[in-house]
Amino acid sequence: MADPKEKEQPIASVVNPRSFVVPFPEPRTKCISDTNSNSEPSMDSITEEPARLFYDSLAGNTRKSYPRARSVLDSFQLLYTLDKVWPVPVEQLVQFIAYLSLKHYSPATVRLYISGISFSHKERNLEDTTKNFVVSKMLGGLHTPVVRLLIIVLCGHQYRDFGYTWSSQAGQISQLDFNPWLF
Repeated sequence: MADPKEKEQPIASVVNPRSFVVPFPEPRTKCISDTNSNSEPSMDSITEEPARLFYDSLAGNTRKSYPRARSVLDSFQLLYTLDKVWPVPVEQLVQFIAYLSLKHYSPATVRLYISGISFSHKERNLEDTTKNFVVSKMLGGLHTPVVRLLIIVLCGHQYRDFGYTWSSQAGQISQLDFNPWLF
């Protein structure tokens, strides 16, 4: 009978047990003997094939950026002496997103990092805490000021024409002293 610990092992760790600590293995070409349709694949080939398929399922840039996401999360956890546990607790994700926002990371970068963390959860067959309602709303909130700023920049001349100005430090539109020469 199989060891009970083997049953608890996540599927993804069976596929690629080195994926979190060490980068994915480089893809290998098939053995010549395995490509012959008359022969059966060797057990070594069958054992290595899931890791190759898993590796090939990711685009090159994804393979580079997801480890970066985990690295930034590790640095954040170390800086604020937070526990390094998987799945990452929702409270830590909320704090991590707030940290990235305050460090002026772009919304796209924050989303990419959260996707990398999500992928790490999924490859370990763990609950994906990145799908939490609060986390999703925070990710949506990252875009709000940028959209407003874009509208103001695009329509800035109209605001100036009516005696208004954009204050980038305050993040608000304020009314200037009335200047009749503007009209």
